[in-house]
Amino acid sequence: MSLLISESYFFVDSVSSCRTYTFNRVQYTTSGVYTDTLTFSLGCDSIISLVLTINAGITAPITLELLLDDYCLETFWNVKDSRDTVIYSIQNYNCYASGGGPQANTTVIENMNLAPNECYTFELGDVYGDGLGASFWVGLDGSWLIKDLNNLVIGQGQGNFGFLIDYSFFVDQSKVTNVIGDGYLQSGVYIYPNSNKENVTIRINNFNGNIQTEVYDLIGNRLQTTNETTISLQDYAIEIYLFKVACGDKLQEVKVIKQLYSFFILNIILFTITIFLC
Repeated sequence: MSLLISESYFFVDSVSSCRTYTFNRVQYTTSGVYTDTLTFSLGCDSIISLVLTINAGITAPITLELLLDDYCLETFWNVKDSRDTVIYSIQNYNCYASGGGPQANTTVIENMNLAPNECYTFELGDVYGDGLGASFWVGLDGSWLIKDLNNLVIGQGQGNFGFLIDYSFFVDQSKVTNVIGDGYLQSGVYIYPNSNKENVTIRINNFNGNIQTEVYDLIGNRLQTTNETTISLQDYAIEIYLFKVACGDKLQEVKVIKQLYSFFILNIILFTITIFLC
């Protein structure tokens, strides 16, 4: 006699979307919890639950209330549009690598004007991979809340979220105000990873002159000087690099973090995103 015991599995996934979301070939337009049951050949079932939030009808400007944890040097965030153009981005909060610092356990409030009739995504990240969960290291957890002009909550949470959490939302109206936070507008220069994850691209809006970029390691060795807008880091070690970008009569120093996370056969190279003005 042979005995086969089959187990059932339960999966829960949380997703935010601008207007619609397709789950199991069904398109949903309202927030809710949706389930699907998959039956395998052995007879065991897997139940998938989707916690869906539709963030439509958002009125800009939006406000981010970010309570930093003890290790806020690891924290970064950005807001980008449907074309992956970064509109706002902040990183390198004033904290020590070992924890603590002037901005540790403080609340940062950012107000951001966004154009209407566009789908945006807010991304909150942590380089170390423990979110704002400093309590694991006997510190104080952080939290986040992002809302629109009418106090409609787009997303919120606290503690450990891993490497990255994101919320998508659709801005129907925009009432431009004079209240701008510490984020920088896209009219300027910003640095972001390209699709092959081995290069970083420097992009300049509203600037037609030449740029020059010098790349340094953390001990001050100059690794390369280039006038190209795409810079390869393929042969560089996994660490932090300093980019000195000269455009016009301005010079800006930017830290770029190249870090490799290996999950079995999956390799992800993460570059934090920085925006600055020329």
